[in-house]
Amino acid sequence: MKGDGTDVFSYYHGGDGWELATLTNPEVPRGAGAINATPTELNVFLNGLFTGKLVSEQSLEKMMDIEEGYGIGLFQVPFYDKKAYGHTGGIDGFQSNAFYFPNENVAVSYTANGIVMPRNDVMIGVLSIYFGRDYDLPAFKPGLKLTEEELEPYLGIYSSPTFPMKVTISNEGNTLIGQATGQTSFPLDCFEKDKFKFDQAGLVLEFDPQNEVMVLKQGGGSFTLTKE
Repeated sequence: MKGDGTDVFSYYHGGDGWELATLTNPEVPRGAGAINATPTELNVFLNGLFTGKLVSEQSLEKMMDIEEGYGIGLFQVPFYDKKAYGHTGGIDGFQSNAFYFPNENVAVSYTANGIVMPRNDVMIGVLSIYFGRDYDLPAFKPGLKLTEEELEPYLGIYSSPTFPMKVTISNEGNTLIGQATGQTSFPLDCFEKDKFKFDQAGLVLEFDPQNEVMVLKQGGGSFTLTKE
């Protein structure tokens, strides 16, 4: 809910465009996600936190003391030779990033109620441009539309002894749908022959229908799965 009492919804991008995301009962996350803020308000908060307006210098040092990846309410994020401190957020279709670079006195925050590009990619682009690094703006092209017959060779259950989950590929309204064991389903966009992607998770699936093989690429990893 917004502060004025009006509803705020989040969305995910399905095969036929934007669709309303499932709402989580607020009793599940309890205190998490209980504050609404704009990116500007998050930057005001970060500037106040790191300039001594909210906590003492000693307290801030304790918050920034990173152990096993986390401090107190903060974690560290590298960007080439620079280091930022902050946090991320996400529930339903809402996502956010809020970080502060102490040495550069720069705060950067990002919030969204629906994305088709991974937020990490968005932040990399923003920081690259701000800090003067080379960056090519992404070209957003509509996905290729395939018929039921063209999608048929990709359908099935794919697995591998070296991959912890099975991935089921199905067709829903001439949109390829992927679903890993125990996970929610996700729509796949065809961007090239035999190649599909789900941008929100940085996922790419490359099919070899003739050999009944699917290569799953995500987070720098590549896994070859075979149709059962």
